[in-house]
Amino acid sequence: MQQSRDASRHCSAHTHTHCLHDRNYLSLLWLGLWILRYRRQLASSACPESLHEIMTKLQDLQLLAADEVKCLQELPLPKRAEALMDTVGGKGRMPLQAFQHCIENSRTCLYLRMRHYDPLVRKHLDNVQYDDQQPPLSQLSSVLMVEGLKDAQIQEHDVGQLELEQAGRAGSKSLPLEKMLMPLSRVSLPPRITLTVGVAGAGKSTLVRLFVEKWTRGKLCTEIKSVLSLKLWELNIHDRLSAEKLVRIACPGTTTLPPSSLLILDGLDELRAPLDFSDCVGSIDPQKELSPECLITNILRGNLLPDVTVWVTSRPGAAAKIPGGLVDRMTEISGLGSNDIKDLLDQLIHDTNGTLERIWDHLQCHRALKALCSVPTLCHIIGLSLEFTLHAQDSTNQHLPDTLSAIFSWYLKAQFCDAERIEQPANARRMVGNLGKLAFQGLLRKRTVFYESDLKSCGIETPVLPGSLCSRLLISQHSPSCSSFAFSHLLLQEFLAAVHYHSAAKRAIFDLFADGGVSWPKLGFLNHYKSATQRVLQADGVQLSIFLRFLSGLLSPQVPRVLAGCLPSKEEPSNHRGLAIDHLQSLLSAGKTISGGMVNLVCCLYEMGHTELISAVDEALKTGTLKGQLTPLTSSALAYLLRVSGSCSQETNLNQCLNYGLVQNFLPQLQYCTNLRMENNNFKDDVMELLATILRAKDCAIQKISLAENQLGNRGIKVLGKALMVNRTLSSLDLHSNIIGPNGARSLAEYLRNNQVLLILDLQNNRIKSEGAEHLAQSLRKNRKLKALNIKKNGIEAAGAESLASSLKENQVLQELWLSSNSLGDQGAAALAEALTANSSLITLE
Repeated sequence: MQQSRDASRHCSAHTHTHCLHDRNYLSLLWLGLWILRYRRQLASSACPESLHEIMTKLQDLQLLAADEVKCLQELPLPKRAEALMDTVGGKGRMPLQAFQHCIENSRTCLYLRMRHYDPLVRKHLDNVQYDDQQPPLSQLSSVLMVEGLKDAQIQEHDVGQLELEQAGRAGSKSLPLEKMLMPLSRVSLPPRITLTVGVAGAGKSTLVRLFVEKWTRGKLCTEIKSVLSLKLWELNIHDRLSAEKLVRIACPGTTTLPPSSLLILDGLDELRAPLDFSDCVGSIDPQKELSPECLITNILRGNLLPDVTVWVTSRPGAAAKIPGGLVDRMTEISGLGSNDIKDLLDQLIHDTNGTLERIWDHLQCHRALKALCSVPTLCHIIGLSLEFTLHAQDSTNQHLPDTLSAIFSWYLKAQFCDAERIEQPANARRMVGNLGKLAFQGLLRKRTVFYESDLKSCGIETPVLPGSLCSRLLISQHSPSCSSFAFSHLLLQEFLAAVHYHSAAKRAIFDLFADGGVSWPKLGFLNHYKSATQRVLQADGVQLSIFLRFLSGLLSPQVPRVLAGCLPSKEEPSNHRGLAIDHLQSLLSAGKTISGGMVNLVCCLYEMGHTELISAVDEALKTGTLKGQLTPLTSSALAYLLRVSGSCSQETNLNQCLNYGLVQNFLPQLQYCTNLRMENNNFKDDVMELLATILRAKDCAIQKISLAENQLGNRGIKVLGKALMVNRTLSSLDLHSNIIGPNGARSLAEYLRNNQVLLILDLQNNRIKSEGAEHLAQSLRKNRKLKALNIKKNGIEAAGAESLASSLKENQVLQELWLSSNSLGDQGAAALAEALTANSSLITLE
């Protein structure tokens, strides 16, 4: 009996061991079959980035040796993929599991490319291909839902938008990517037209790739049955096309879209011509051929593909051409925050000897540069430039660049040095000249996307040699119908265009902006510089503003030294800088208004290294001695500081130096200040009408404003109160020592009833009396936001105190109430004391 049990146990143990062996064998066999099944797809779908990513992960897991990785990297691409599979397949179960895990979680969507054979899905995956030149964009998990474009987005260059919008969107709601195309409530409908805007390099195309990838994986918008993603630069090679042809371009072999389809129009600003809704032929025929811009216009109007949901991405300027009534939902890509910028720089910079800390401190001291770093691509360029500068300069004399021209000069120098391993320096210098010509022609024709014919006309041969200078500055994009090229960022195009203009202007005899047309002769660099300046100051010249900054920066003493050996021709010393400075200052002195163009001229002076004017105004601003010094010249310098100065971002002290005319001139800049002090300026009520316009504006970023010790009365306060009804940013308002009286207090009280923003209100010494206090008391019964109210020295008597006491029994939000230097009497004091027994929020009562 015992022998039988032992035999049974032995048999059971043997069976269990055999089962384990079978399981391991079957698992290994399944993994092997998985590799065999997708072997061909892996070899055809893998790209250098995906294989490098997988090999790096396997090496980190100690499943591939360094010499194995080195041998694999020497093989051509298809054989490299097959050899990697063979190498890993011979190592057993764990390496095979790790290999499969790396494929399934590759950032390059390699697994999806291997698994999906459907042409439509493969087309989607073509649009989510990983671009190794773009930094990771973790902030794209959500977008900001906005009500419309701000004035700065319509009127300013992308750089100007970043400089002005550092305070961010006030009150904007963050919308997860998963809900971007969804109804916002159970009773609302999903949007038909969704528009997403962002400056150049913000990540609009990357957002599209992420969306399509997640949709393909079934992680969002599963109710959408089909997605067609189209980069609009693909349409530029067509003179005319129909809606059916558009669908075939997005998805070959398809002419009609099934229900619940999404059409993504990525890069509206890359169309060769802007949309024109006022002069476009209407059409409902899907087979009728139209110009690309007219076709897109009819799709947005709903004449064509009316049952399709449309998502458009664009830079703000092109998006402004779409009538607001056609857009159901507008979103905006938020920029990187301080922590995101620091994390991105940490990934980018190989920190040695505190390099990262030095770069971060430098950005903290230069507000404008840090604002540019909120765009990931610019953060990448600026970070690389500053790192290269520190490594290239003598350790005893390391000066980090603080102008755009110097930043991009060091960036070009870094790319030039890296390219020397691939091509001869003489060829690289010639390429800088050819790329500059291409960039300038694009600037003239308002184009950022180029084709092979454009490159060849500028002496650039295709295909571009990998690793060459051209491949480092130009990004190639491919579609089934054509290939295109674009500079890695718009600012790089403008910098190279300025390099070309700076060189060509010294020998040109006709206006370079004529682009081959007829023009009056222009001899000498200075005449061409004046021509560029004049064009920037024209109404439609804002898109040339940064080009002019770069052109001015090339006249500074430092930039030519950095670019020595990188340019096609040797730069000779000249006196152009002094003459250009005199020209800019004469334009600023003659200016009657402080326009964005005038502020840009001050930026040009800064780029040249001429900082005397800016430094003098900055010192006067800090010491409060601006009174009597604000001429047209110094006013433009002040407007520049209001835009870029770090100290002005904390507090802008404009006490005792303004009048009606100056306030009118400064309005465009004042609305972007966060903390404004405008005390003791003898303002009358008419100034309040000016200030009310910026407090009502969508762009307004003002959080604190002090208008104390002016002469503001009831009429001005009434205008202010109406503006505050729609303002969403102001949290602190100081009006002490004015003459608003009881009627002014009533105007403010009407606003306070529905206030959702203001936290602090100072009305000390304003003669509001008991009548004004009663009006304020009535508003406090309904107000649920105000934390502090100062009404000292206002001639308030017992009746006013009793009204306030009554309101305190209902208001459980107010924390500070200042009532000293009034005539409350015993009766008023007793009423307040009684109110405190019922009030639980008040902390300070004086």
